[in-house]
Amino acid sequence: MRLVIPILLVALCFVAHGQDLKNKIHEVDTLSLGVFEFKKVLRYSFENATICINAEAYINDIKQLHKRYKSKVLRAEKNDAMLPSYEKKLQFIDSLLSSLKTQIRKIDTINLSHQKFIKVELRSPTDFDEYIDRNDCAVYNKEGVRQFRIIRQKASYHCGPLCGWGGRLYFLLYQDDYFLKATDWVS
Repeated sequence: MRLVIPILLVALCFVAHGQDLKNKIHEVDTLSLGVFEFKKVLRYSFENATICINAEAYINDIKQLHKRYKSKVLRAEKNDAMLPSYEKKLQFIDSLLSSLKTQIRKIDTINLSHQKFIKVELRSPTDFDEYIDRNDCAVYNKEGVRQFRIIRQKASYHCGPLCGWGGRLYFLLYQDDYFLKATDWVS
């Protein structure tokens, strides 16, 4: 009997703790995307959507990322455990930047997949949510159909002390899964 009460208390704590993991939706709105016209376009593909933005702006973001990682590599000590990771990422960014500079001179639409960034454990340097919020992009579903309305859901969850997330989730109409997640805070 002595063990039953502590075990029940622990189990109750886990059940209550697990219930907090659901997203608390604070606000849902619909964004309208309009005309999108640039001479040079970057088509960035996620698993279930593609976002098109100004290619030159994207290349500028890659240049800034390159500077940050080059600085990390130069500042790192030879015995720094993170140095191999920084060097691997810098090599990827350097190769990508070179490729993008070549492509922008030759073609009008550059294709890039989010999977390339996942393989080297990086996120894209561009905040695509800002492009959507400013109506400065075009979004397509996985079938290639242009989407003029995007659902933005502001949400958060708390799973305990120093454990939580808050941000925005972007959905295509009639889709249950979000295609873009923007983080505003993490604890």
